[in-house]
Amino acid sequence: MIFLECIGSRASFSVSTEIPLFDRFSTRNEVRTARIEESNARLSLENEKKNLYKEIEKAYTDAVNALEKYESTTKAVVANEEAHRYALEKYASGKSAVYEYNEIKMKLAEALSKQSQAKYAYLLKERVLAFYSCRESALSH
Repeated sequence: MIFLECIGSRASFSVSTEIPLFDRFSTRNEVRTARIEESNARLSLENEKKNLYKEIEKAYTDAVNALEKYESTTKAVVANEEAHRYALEKYASGKSAVYEYNEIKMKLAEALSKQSQAKYAYLLKERVLAFYSCRESALSH
């Protein structure tokens, strides 16, 4: 208690603050750096938007091309089925050889294979396009 009585008469309270008058332009340089970084971020955002737009355009073009390919392969299948039917009739009547019939049959199988590939390529491209357009695929269940 004696100690507190001695200190009590000499107690003091002080607050100190430091205000730099000259900071060697560090604040100015930090502001400039922040503005440059903001500008870079905006340019980066614009580049990403352009890249996304380009990817969406490519997905759309790919989907349209895949659909056209599927439609053309479907027409080729119809034509090859008709040719196969005629070849079968000719072979059955003895007007053509087995070789000719097998050749037509192979062309039909190839057309069916290409149609199947085109179909699934189209389905994939359509799903990619649906993803970019934020909608469900027309083929979703």
